[in-house]
Amino acid sequence: MLAKQFLYGLLLVLLPLSAAAQSEPTVPIQKVVFFKSGVSYVEHRGEVQGTATMTLRFRDEQMKDVLKSLVLQDLGGGQVGTINYPSQDPLSRTLKSFEIDLSNPEGLGALANQLRGAAVTVTTADETMEGTIVSADRQDGPNGATQWYLTLYRESGLQSIGLDSVQHLRFEDPALQAEMRKALDAVARARNQDENAVQLRFQGQGSRRVRVGYVVEAPVWKTSYRLLLPDANKGQGQMQGWAIVENQTDADWSNVDLTLVSGRPVSFVQDLYTPTYVNRPVVAPTTGEPLPPKQYREGISTDTATAAKREEVDFDASLDMDKRMDVSQSGARPRATQAESASRMDPSQGVTATATTAEAGEFFQYTVDNVSLPRRRSAMLPIVTEPLRVERISLYDPDVHQTHPLHGARLNNTTDQHLAAGPVSVFDEGSYAGDARLGDAPPGDTRFVTYALNQDVQVDAGGGRTEETVQTGTIVEGVLTMTRRRVASQTYTIENEAETDFSLIIEHPRRSGWTLAAPSDVEERTASVYRLRTVVGAGETGELVVEEAKMLTRRHQLLGKDRDQLLSYARTGALPDDVRDALEEAAELQRAVAQTKQELSQARQELDRLRTEQSRIRENMKAVEQSSDYYQRLLDKLSSTEDRIESLNDHVATLEEERVERSDRLGQYLQDLTID
Repeated sequence: MLAKQFLYGLLLVLLPLSAAAQSEPTVPIQKVVFFKSGVSYVEHRGEVQGTATMTLRFRDEQMKDVLKSLVLQDLGGGQVGTINYPSQDPLSRTLKSFEIDLSNPEGLGALANQLRGAAVTVTTADETMEGTIVSADRQDGPNGATQWYLTLYRESGLQSIGLDSVQHLRFEDPALQAEMRKALDAVARARNQDENAVQLRFQGQGSRRVRVGYVVEAPVWKTSYRLLLPDANKGQGQMQGWAIVENQTDADWSNVDLTLVSGRPVSFVQDLYTPTYVNRPVVAPTTGEPLPPKQYREGISTDTATAAKREEVDFDASLDMDKRMDVSQSGARPRATQAESASRMDPSQGVTATATTAEAGEFFQYTVDNVSLPRRRSAMLPIVTEPLRVERISLYDPDVHQTHPLHGARLNNTTDQHLAAGPVSVFDEGSYAGDARLGDAPPGDTRFVTYALNQDVQVDAGGGRTEETVQTGTIVEGVLTMTRRRVASQTYTIENEAETDFSLIIEHPRRSGWTLAAPSDVEERTASVYRLRTVVGAGETGELVVEEAKMLTRRHQLLGKDRDQLLSYARTGALPDDVRDALEEAAELQRAVAQTKQELSQARQELDRLRTEQSRIRENMKAVEQSSDYYQRLLDKLSSTEDRIESLNDHVATLEEERVERSDRLGQYLQDLTID
């Protein structure tokens, strides 16, 4: 039960403003709560006598929120009765319910076709005649125009009359006349969206206090600030905040308790006002076919008593909005500082915050009592007049300006109040200095604001470079994994042409996968930038070097690499000694394989040469007499060449075996090689 009370009370805190005009002066608006989600909660409080009816009026678009959020409470032991409001059927459906359907805007011709068989009296410029409507037909007229003709059945027969000549048409049936009047009234009501009277009935005896609350759409409340910068040798400035609210209702506010909530509760619009109909299928009559039996699955039982108990709501506890919404007056601590010179503008003098502040669950709220504001008017309400800690800085953001930083301030919210997001007008020594934007700043948080270009300082963001070095390496099953460290550096050169030292905040972009290596001190970091501080003296030029590091992993398949590539891996200075030794051993094995391949290639080339020589000798021997001395010389040379070929064939076979053996040895070595 306590959980239900809490949730219901939380709903009322999250309910938000109405453009409703209430008709009973004894139940006026006494509380309004604005939210940042475009809704507001309105609460009426007053007295009723006996059984009473209270009427509130809303526009059509407001009815959707009112029906979703309306809550009532009778504090004197009475009961809340039925809430009545006019039904809002879609106009097209309402019109189709009448005998005369005015939803078709095609004019008298289409209307006449609906009323075939109706007795009418028609008056033209020439005559008045009585008859029964047969039809209305379109016909092509001159110049391509379309004309309507009304066909009447009269005692004399059928008669056609051009509708453009009809001056008056009267229905003779009184019931038909009444239907026409009802249809026209429905069209008129659809145009009037400010006549939805919601009647609230309170049943009881004697004089009792009652309360009514509801949520409606409302303008989002806004904040704007005035920041008074401190002198150069001081660290305390002044923040002045104003809330901008609009009373977009049809009722004046008189001494209303106004609450401004920083949160954005989930809010949506659901049309509960317009009746909803379901298109049902048309089923043909059955012909007496037998129905097949159906076996239903066992259902899951529900403890209805427990379920009903869960729906109980203690209205006295959950509707105690005073306890949940009111806040202590101790939150306002107005302070004003004396102007150092009569010529300076000091916006803090004479302005006192009228709001008290408090935490409301996950939200933060300002409450201003006794607000009076005529309907359809807006107002600015001072809600913050507090000193806060301010440090003058310059902030360099290359996305804003490539060369110059911006004048700015580092604000430490020491006000103990939640500063809602809004624009800030900055004043320096009593004069306007520029505009800034402030994000939501809870108490104790720090925010940077910038308001003007600092033309006394120039920043050169050039001089970037990237280096990569190997950090370590491992070998697993012939795969060399080397870990490399890539370092990207950016040098910011700052030239200060001012006559005073200044503190500069540089926004350096953060990159995914990179870590900041230098400088070691970071002023702040966000999801997208580092904020790095440096101080540059008057008339001096300084540098800020930013280094970011990223670790990279690269894998190399050693099998198939030549000796030089393996030795280049081994000569990488940061590799462990055992990894380097293993790479050198692999390089030596690879050298042996390569040497055998080279010898094998040379032997095969020599073998090819000898075979070509052998073919040439045989061709010459065919052209020479066998008894000649030259033939004998060729025969001797052929014999020696064949001997050389046989010897080379044996050598090639030996080299091939050696190549296979050395390649297998290298492959097995790399396959078994694992050095973590």
